[in-house]
Amino acid sequence: MIRVMIADDEEGIRDALSSLLDDDEQISVVGTGRDADQAIAIAARERPDVALLDVRMPRGGGPRAAREIAQVSPGTELIALSANDDLDDIRAMVRAGAGAYLVKGEGSAEIVDAIHRCVEGSDGRTHWAALLPRSFGTRPFGSRERLRRIEAVVRGQGVEIVYQPIFDLRDGRPVGAEALCRFSAAPARTPDVWFAEAADVGLGIELEIMAVRRAVQSLEWLDPSITLGVNVSPEACCSPELSELLEMVPAHRLVLEITENAPVLDYERLATALAPMRARGVRLAIDDTCSGYASLRHVLHLRPDTIKLDITLTRGVETDTARRLLVEALVGFAPSVGAEVLAEGIETAGQLRALIDAGVQLGQGYLLGYPGPLPSSGTWPTWGDASTLMEPDAIAVND
Repeated sequence: MIRVMIADDEEGIRDALSSLLDDDEQISVVGTGRDADQAIAIAARERPDVALLDVRMPRGGGPRAAREIAQVSPGTELIALSANDDLDDIRAMVRAGAGAYLVKGEGSAEIVDAIHRCVEGSDGRTHWAALLPRSFGTRPFGSRERLRRIEAVVRGQGVEIVYQPIFDLRDGRPVGAEALCRFSAAPARTPDVWFAEAADVGLGIELEIMAVRRAVQSLEWLDPSITLGVNVSPEACCSPELSELLEMVPAHRLVLEITENAPVLDYERLATALAPMRARGVRLAIDDTCSGYASLRHVLHLRPDTIKLDITLTRGVETDTARRLLVEALVGFAPSVGAEVLAEGIETAGQLRALIDAGVQLGQGYLLGYPGPLPSSGTWPTWGDASTLMEPDAIAVND
């Protein structure tokens, strides 16, 4: 039996939905409410499988109800109901955690089908993407073909995870790897475009969670000395799905990488979401440092374990005095927030020598190792001691 609650400020709508759902022998209505307060109270008491939430009901509307229901009843799936398909309403409900957005009047079968499909995923988990083409329609997010394309990659079709090694530049030991998505799905385009389009249609977090789930499976084959970095947005970090997924992962081997280019609207909320994961041993890295709009704001507010220097700092560091001085300043600053420095995009022997001279502890880039499948040994060859790394003739690309 699928246990469903309904919250709508119109009594006629509540009665019509209750009558509709009562006709389905697999659905049981466990409560109805007229505003966000009542919706939250019903969810806390009944722990329903599904909550149907009116977007613009009193006392905070659907967005407030969705956010607080996610706290008091984390297992409840959220379906937004609205009298219109306003873009701002859709985005507000998706950000609050709703997985489907249905416009009232689309048809009773649509609502019943959404309830069944949200709790009957083939692997026991919700497949919200299957609902979105119907619930979002063709406007304003684009064609149904576009939505079906994103839905497919959210299910993992045409997505491969590759791994780029990370080395300790002081002695050449492999110490970690960054998991990266590669998309073979059509049309051919870069990963950032795929993730941007997924976010645009409200499936950004779902695509991120799929990528993280695929990536962490590699920990079983990676050498225990290797940590694994996965890229996550601030919104994904705040999602219950990520927290739930990481409960089953050896925390001390995982690094969450948040790009400096990702805006953070509420640092306190993000830090609070990260706190239990970091307490378990999950590490935090700020990616693309000195490339984004936030400057060092992420570093100052979140106090990461690793500061990753953007490739724009690495390129030219061997010849540009200003870049070298900035790298040295960041190396000197990092210990004050308890962090170490990792340089991305190392492509030449000159860059590597300059970074070592500047005191950078960790590095990754094409010179050290291309992204690719996991090595059969579970780790990558050691680069030798630091003195060997300093010799130009000893540096070659690791295929």
